[in-house]
Amino acid sequence: MRFLDEDGGCTVDLPDSVVDRLRTLTRQADRKETGGILIGCYDAAHRSALVSRITGPPRDSVSGPSTFERGTQGLDALLARAWRHRLYYLGEWHSHPEVNPQASEIDALQMSMFASTAGMRCPEPVLLIVGAADVIGHIVCYVYRRKLIALQLAPKSLGPMATASGPNAVGRRLRDNPPKNVKRITL
Repeated sequence: MRFLDEDGGCTVDLPDSVVDRLRTLTRQADRKETGGILIGCYDAAHRSALVSRITGPPRDSVSGPSTFERGTQGLDALLARAWRHRLYYLGEWHSHPEVNPQASEIDALQMSMFASTAGMRCPEPVLLIVGAADVIGHIVCYVYRRKLIALQLAPKSLGPMATASGPNAVGRRLRDNPPKNVKRITL
């Protein structure tokens, strides 16, 4: 699954395995919100993000039918291991089991806080929201750039990570050559 901004210059790619895990975790949470963090890498120009892994909710998370507060238990160690593989914190995801997957004012404020927190080292975090129970699997993607910007689902003809060198070449290139200005974060 690939998401694009309106000029097509910024992309967020989700491999099928990540999409499947998002849907599974959302179904398992039933009528409660759930969520976690996004881990992956960027291209050299910092215009494309590849989400290679998501987490479920840390044990100290709090969730209800219309709220989710992501905890932090275990994330420092997880991100340290990811860093050794040149993977980075890219943003957040959560579900909206009873409503459409549109970002709320709380979501926008949280992403603003993450973008402006120096220790996060993620000035343009990605936010994924997984859809309501009646449309489970519907995913909406946002990037925070002074405000939340909704990205559009790319046409299937642009498939995720598709290049002339093969479907996984972009992912390998991003993983093997991360931008030098991205630093490890501590949550």
